[in-house]
Amino acid sequence: MTFLINNIITVALSLALLIQLIYWIMDKIKTKKAILEANKEIKELEVSIKSLRESNHKILNLIHGLQLKSYCDENADKVS
Repeated sequence: MTFLINNIITVALSLALLIQLIYWIMDKIKTKKAILEANKEIKELEVSIKSLRESNHKILNLIHGLQLKSYCDENADKVS
């Protein structure tokens, strides 16, 4: 009788450990997918930031050019 009880306990513990292992593996897979999605979003954000920087530089260059033109016009008015 004890042999049967020991076998049932062993099988039950083995099954519980197997379920825990499966749950752990599934959790690792979900975490890996979340990390990959986050990396994709980070890359998209980096591209957006680069395009914003380029736009910002273009705007600043345009403003600087307009300021130089304004200064030149002011100096030309003062000279004449």
